Amino acid sequence: MKITHILWGLTLGGIESMVVNIVNHQSISHKVELIVVNDYFHPSLKEQVSSRCRLIMYNRKVGSKNILPFLRMNLHLLRHRPDIIHIHSAGLSKIIWVPFPIVRTIHNTRNKCDEYPRMRKLFSISKAVQAYTKAQGFDSILVENGIPTDAFVQKAKQWKPNTTLHILQLGRLDIKQKGQHILISAVERLVNLEHKTNIRVHFVGEGEDRSFLERMIHDKGLDSYFVFEGVKTQSYLKKHLKDYDLLVQPSIYEGFGLTVAEAMAAQLPVLVSDIEGPMEIIDQGKYGLFFKANDQESMANALSGILGRGFDEHLVEDAMHYVKSKYDVSVTAEKYVNQYQ
Repeated sequence: MKITHILWGLTLGGIESMVVNIVNHQSISHKVELIVVNDYFHPSLKEQVSSRCRLIMYNRKVGSKNILPFLRMNLHLLRHRPDIIHIHSAGLSKIIWVPFPIVRTIHNTRNKCDEYPRMRKLFSISKAVQAYTKAQGFDSILVENGIPTDAFVQKAKQWKPNTTLHILQLGRLDIKQKGQHILISAVERLVNLEHKTNIRVHFVGEGEDRSFLERMIHDKGLDSYFVFEGVKTQSYLKKHLKDYDLLVQPSIYEGFGLTVAEAMAAQLPVLVSDIEGPMEIIDQGKYGLFFKANDQESMANALSGILGRGFDEHLVEDAMHYVKSKYDVSVTAEKYVNQYQ
């Protein structure tokens, strides 16, 4: 089967990392190519694309009115004649002018649906996204996100009370979706009201709200409790998620929550907001801890309980086995192929 995946860019976001995992698996048995339209990419992710997958980069400048890259892409598609064109972002269907079947994966809630009628099929990465899409008037097929579960080095020993708890917050620094400001306010409560100071929060990722978060931390006098580590490659994270003690995902909305599944694969405990995507991954609390979304007091109470009692090692181990059985990328990639056919 000839499969063409198309992305705008190839940065270290969750969508891009997942697409690379999928094309790498699909290219074992099929003729797969990955087209990247714009000129922004991270070298480490580009290097992770399997040699079996043809990588085509058109290097269009973002915002450019030059249609030559679009023409080149469509001429290539006419010559290549893919069985399926699989897109993963808004706007891509508008630059595809050839008469081949197009399918789209919807990666988040709150997506606009103006392009959906052009799609041969729609896929949702979680039940939450599927329900949201249904409410917009469109049916979609559930194909849950996948990760290379065996690639993550697992944590050998869980954190014990009375030592410093190293909290990982992994993702784009975007408070409107990811809610990092809620975590800062929760830490402020723990430090100032409960006098619990054995906490260090590590922000891994970049985004337009970094300066806002840095000012917020400084204004609250919490500089010694937070570290901004910048962007880390997928290769680094696969080896080093185990070095932290807890992943906290304070998202306000989230279609899935790839970082939650990755942490579980590394036997890193997780604490998530009680929104649909992350709660689906932890099976409504069976495989992880949760707090009320957008509620700093609820998060502070959850963290306070962890600081007092530590973690249930059986729960963390069960979470690892669960994510391996349900969210491995091999399952995701094959579900897509079955639907293409």
